[in-house]
Amino acid sequence: MAGRILDLTLDIIYLLTGEEYILVKTISDEDEGWSGAQIPITKLSPHSLMNEGLNKREILELTNQMIELLTGEVSAAGT
Repeated sequence: MAGRILDLTLDIIYLLTGEEYILVKTISDEDEGWSGAQIPITKLSPHSLMNEGLNKREILELTNQMIELLTGEVSAAGT
C-alpha cells in the first residue's frame, strides 16, 4: 500500500510541476525502507502546463484513490 501511495503522490507532483521524479529504495543496516532521495528528471512536460483544468480533475481522482487506500472505503466521486 505504501508503494502505491508514493506512486500516486509522484503522479500528483508531476501534474503540478511538470517535472518527473523517481523514488529510490535503499536498504541499510540501521533502517530499511524508502529513502527521501529523489532524483529529478529535468525534462519539463508541456502537458502539465497546458491542461490545467484536466490536471485538476486528474489530481482529484488520484487524491480519491489515495483516500480509498488509506480508509478502505470507496468514495461516491470515485464510482
